[in-house]
Amino acid sequence: MSHLETVERRLAALRAAGGRRRLVQLTGAVAGLGLATLHWSGFLLAGVLVGLAASTPGRGVLAGLGVGLFGWLLWAGWLLASGSLSAYLGAGQPLAVSLLIAPLLGGVGGLIRGVV
Repeated sequence: MSHLETVERRLAALRAAGGRRRLVQLTGAVAGLGLATLHWSGFLLAGVLVGLAASTPGRGVLAGLGVGLFGWLLWAGWLLASGSLSAYLGAGQPLAVSLLIAPLLGGVGGLIRGVV
């Protein structure tokens, strides 16, 4: 049995185990969003990690979009807590770009489910 077949078999077993799959997705989301505090590529990684464990390719993309949107909401909550949200909401283009980057990169990362 080749290494690729072993990986595919393990991923199929993970996707079939609902509770374990959700735990892996949660862990991947936390790891990816943790990296996103340092660099925007963390949103892509979070999308990949939650997408790999998704049961279907469509759910992989949705999981990636969801983790990206959740990351953006965490960012907005942090800005609200620090008193900077109103300035951020009035920023125009930076607001639009940041609102698009997180879910878009998460969704692109979730596309990995269609490949693997």
